[in-house]
Amino acid sequence: MQQAHNKKFPIKVAVVIPSYGLIGGAELSAFELAERIAAQNEFDLHVFAMKFVKGNAPITFHQIPETYFPRFLKPIAFAWHVNRKVKSGAFDVVHSHERIFNADVFSVRGIPHEIWVRDIRKKRQSLFDKSTSWVEQKGYKFNDVVLLPVSSMVSEKLVECYNMQGKKLHIMYPGVDLKRFTSVNNRSTRHLIRSAHGLKDEDTVALFVGMNFEIKQLELIVRAIAEANKTWPRQGRLMLLVVGKGNEKRYNDMAMELGIEKHVIFTGIRKDVENFYAASDFFVMPSLMDTFGKVVLEAMALKLPVIISDKVGAKDIVTDGKSGFIIPVNSSPAYLAEVFLDLSSAEKRNLMGEAALVTAHSHDWDKKAIELAEIYKNIAGKKQGQL
Repeated sequence: MQQAHNKKFPIKVAVVIPSYGLIGGAELSAFELAERIAAQNEFDLHVFAMKFVKGNAPITFHQIPETYFPRFLKPIAFAWHVNRKVKSGAFDVVHSHERIFNADVFSVRGIPHEIWVRDIRKKRQSLFDKSTSWVEQKGYKFNDVVLLPVSSMVSEKLVECYNMQGKKLHIMYPGVDLKRFTSVNNRSTRHLIRSAHGLKDEDTVALFVGMNFEIKQLELIVRAIAEANKTWPRQGRLMLLVVGKGNEKRYNDMAMELGIEKHVIFTGIRKDVENFYAASDFFVMPSLMDTFGKVVLEAMALKLPVIISDKVGAKDIVTDGKSGFIIPVNSSPAYLAEVFLDLSSAEKRNLMGEAALVTAHSHDWDKKAIELAEIYKNIAGKKQGQL
């Protein structure tokens, strides 16, 4: 985007997000960007949220009331409260990470809600779904809004669902905290985590990180682990580390039926997830639908080859066969097992891991903040030019 002239500093920016600085892709992305931009003297940042955890940057926080009942009013109530509070602040830029009635910038992390309900959840729209879609439609109708979809998949779905003529779509991939994830890439961390979970140095470890086991196709991974172990060519075992929360019993029972119960290890949710990337050899997430998947970038920052489905938005940044593998979403366990076997070579994993790290470096949060700051300046400059 071209940078506008005649900007007045500091630029007053409203950042809208239901929860700021808490667990979640949108929450943490908003936090990482806002903290970096607020540290610059050119910006005066205000965060509007129902819940927030303050960081170190000079940010002013505004509490948005939370509506608990009836549920279908929650998206409308949030948008209404935000609209009322933001209007009184005379902001140069309003950047929302959530569906609201009006903003200058929308970070779009999900596909249109109507398509999500119909095609992914395969359900009829409830009152809550209808109100969510209504707020979404209201927010996207303004010609001057800059939409920041997180992947080409999201961008394509926006065009499919809404009239995007005259809209500015600028794909902005999420970033990664390179300092956090590269700092643990050492032998001591690897050995510590492996020893704590009964993993041997000679084992090859596949890593899964996620909360929704069904959508992310953990069953496919478990069955592929069983298939690959039948002909695993190297000394040691092919193991699976599962970091996250889900129906562990179902998948433990499945592993037992397949005779690989000692090959699948559940860790639960971990705040030190970076240590588990460091202890692993490759990452796998063949999701049925994932609009990006920040865990893919995290794995790449730890020099892990990644295996993802063609329904994961991060496929935009993965070079198939070089930094990872992009497999069909409807792959069979036998197909995925062949990919696992292809990664049985430590030499090949190392080469792909180096390529993955190069990609991760181009998506550092510092670079994303610079990119977003230019968008803010451009919008503020145009507004000031119209005064």
